[in-house]
Amino acid sequence: MVKPMTVAGAVVCWGVLLVGCTPAGGSTPSPEPTPEPTFQCTPEAGGEAYACDEAEHERMVARDEQYAEAERVYRRAMETANDLLIAKEAMSDGLRDLTVGAAQEDLEKTLLEASRSDVAYSGEMEIEWVRPTNIADRGSDLALEICSSPGTQSFTANGETTAIASYVLEDVFFTKTDGGIKLSSIKGAEVEEC
Repeated sequence: MVKPMTVAGAVVCWGVLLVGCTPAGGSTPSPEPTPEPTFQCTPEAGGEAYACDEAEHERMVARDEQYAEAERVYRRAMETANDLLIAKEAMSDGLRDLTVGAAQEDLEKTLLEASRSDVAYSGEMEIEWVRPTNIADRGSDLALEICSSPGTQSFTANGETTAIASYVLEDVFFTKTDGGIKLSSIKGAEVEEC
């Protein structure tokens, strides 16, 4: 059974609430200024974070999203190209949708030559790391530096299978188009390790 609260009890409870919300001395303090939000930005090619304003922070976030999209495009393009290489097929519409310019021409030529050769490919390289870079090529809008290890990739020629033992360091360039970010060119070299 619930006991009814007396008027005196209600006044005491209301008084406690008021005292808890009112500063001692009975005066209301002046509001403190709201601190300006502080943001941290990082340079495009990495490095130490620094204080920046909201607009600069928003530009950095947008740029980081573009780099993430560029990496997704690269990974999809390389996965598709690897599948075509293994299947001994020439360029596909899916790969054309991810590439433009020199990258598309180079991949088309490489895949056509591979589809006509006696060499069989298997496995895939593994991407060890990806990082944004601020170099440019042929009017590119974004660039990534990517290092890949041989992974499980190998080729068979004249009945002998050989593992591909080289690491590859690439400067990968992207162009913004109406259809999104596309892979536009790749410059790579074999390296000892990533």
